[in-house]
Amino acid sequence: MYDPVDRIQPYIDRYWSSRDLFDMSNLGSRSRARKSAQKKQKSGLEIETLVSEAISGLGDNKWRALYEDRLLRQGALFQLVDRAEDAKLVRATAAVLHPDSGISAEEQPFVRTMMRLTIEQGPFRALAEALESARLDTVPINLFPED
Repeated sequence: MYDPVDRIQPYIDRYWSSRDLFDMSNLGSRSRARKSAQKKQKSGLEIETLVSEAISGLGDNKWRALYEDRLLRQGALFQLVDRAEDAKLVRATAAVLHPDSGISAEEQPFVRTMMRLTIEQGPFRALAEALESARLDTVPINLFPED
């Protein structure tokens, strides 16, 4: 997930506001499969446009250096637990992410995937984290109050 979330929130909001979650117009339609394929293609283009905008707007050198450092730490952890192949992959990704690598952030699969997942799944992950951290057991639930 992209961090800090408050910086990517406008892109998440734009993505989810363009989704028609309750579109019931083509139920029972014979061309439903074709319309569904067209919608998927259109939404795929929309998310890729948003991802590109988010990367160009948020992927500055400070952010790249931060994530390079995080990936290098992850690689060191992989090395400690004898996951050498994963460590190599993470170190290679970190090297490409370095601000002086000469490769733009828009061209990097790691950055594009992270931004896409953050935009698409951000609200669900935030909800899951909120539910996980909620202390529901402290609130007494009385389903059948005696009046």
